[in-house]
Parts: sequence; C-alpha cells; structure tokens
Amino acid sequence: MIERKRGQPSLIFLMKSHNKGIVVLALLFLIYAAGVSARYASFVLRGHSYHDLFSVESAQHARHAKMVAQGIPIPRYETHIQYPDGYDTRLDTIVEEHLAGWAYRWLPLQHIPFDTFLHYFVPMLFCIGIFGVYGIAKEISKSTFGGLYAAAFYAIGMASIENSMGDTFVREQWAIPVLTFQLWFMARAFEHGKWWDYGIAGILYCIALSSWRVMNFFTFVLFSFFALAYLLNYYRREA
Repeated sequence: MIERKRGQPSLIFLMKSHNKGIVVLALLFLIYAAGVSARYASFVLRGHSYHDLFSVESAQHARHAKMVAQGIPIPRYETHIQYPDGYDTRLDTIVEEHLAGWAYRWLPLQHIPFDTFLHYFVPMLFCIGIFGVYGIAKEISKSTFGGLYAAAFYAIGMASIENSMGDTFVREQWAIPVLTFQLWFMARAFEHGKWWDYGIAGILYCIALSSWRVMNFFTFVLFSFFALAYLLNYYRREA
C-alpha cells in the first residue's frame, strides 16, 4: 500500500496510487466539461443566441444535417445552394452532417429546434479531441501531467475556442477531433509497433480525409515529414 508523504499534495499522491487510471479519467472529463462550458460562455459573451440561424457556409451544412435528422436524403444537385443548375453535393463532404443528423434523431431532443441543438452540439463534439490530445502528449512526453496540460490547453485555449463555440457548423469541428485520435494511435504505433495501432490510425486517417478538404494539405505535410525523417535516418547511418 502506498502511503502519502507528509506535505505531499493530494493530487500527486492520487496519481501515484493504484487508482491512477480512474483519477486521470476523472480529470479528463473535468477538463472536457470545462472546455464545453468555456465555449458556451464565449458564445453568449460574443452576443450570440441559441435561437440564431446559421449563415454563409454553415447554413449549407446545417440544412443538410437537418435533412438527415428528418430522414430526407441529401439531393445530388442542390438547387437551394446554386440556382438553377444546382450544386453537386458529391463535390463536398457530408460526414459531419450525417453525424449531427443521426445524433438528433437518436437522442431524445426533438422537443428543441434543430439549429438550437447544433449550437450546443458543436462544442461537445469538438471537445472530444481533448482525449486524443492527452494521448498524443502522454506518448511524446512520457508524462501523465504533460498529457493533462496539453488537454487543458486544447480545452481552454482561445485559438481552440474561437472556431468551436457553436456559432458556426464547419468541417474541421469534426475532422480535428478525429485527427487527434489518429495522431495518438500513430504515436502509439511508432512507440510500441502493434499492428492494431497502425490499423486504427489508418482507419481514423481515412475518416478525417473524407471529412475535410484541408486534410489533403495535411497529407502532403505528413508524407514530407516521413520522407525527411527517412533521409535523415539514412544519412545518419551512412555517417
């Protein structure tokens, strides 16, 4: 049995005890709640209302998500977006729309307007990435506290809050959380070499790639990094 040293902070003692996993999970959920609450507060402080309708790009995504929630198939050519020829919806990704629409249909929330639901849904969805960020930082730093610090920064950093407070409904609000888990499993694969980590990382990468066009640029950066790392390792062996 681990005994607490005199003057040792309670949190440090709990982190070293046999209940470490439970404590870390509780702290992560606390950070998640803080992140969601910070986005709700920022949404209101910016003068937005939960009864506001979405505009510009978000209006298109919200319209398609609402169609999914109502069980209406998204048309191939959307004349409400581009008239008279219609906008080819195959040119855009609709993963996030289906996710939000299904969530609204499956959860007992039909008593609230769909746009109001989306305002609340976006911060909760984006903050799921807190758990992925914790995993990445923990694998890199080999420190539980390092992972918690990174998760807290992701949760309450202004750059993170700015585009996920619920006033918009755009692709990266779903793709970025998926990407954090992909990078976590990729880091695990490099560290432990387990085939299932490589498999899960690949599946998550495909999901992120199909959810956000900017992932094409990320793919270029990622493969450039791999090529550079290979070359540096090759010339280091030759030297």
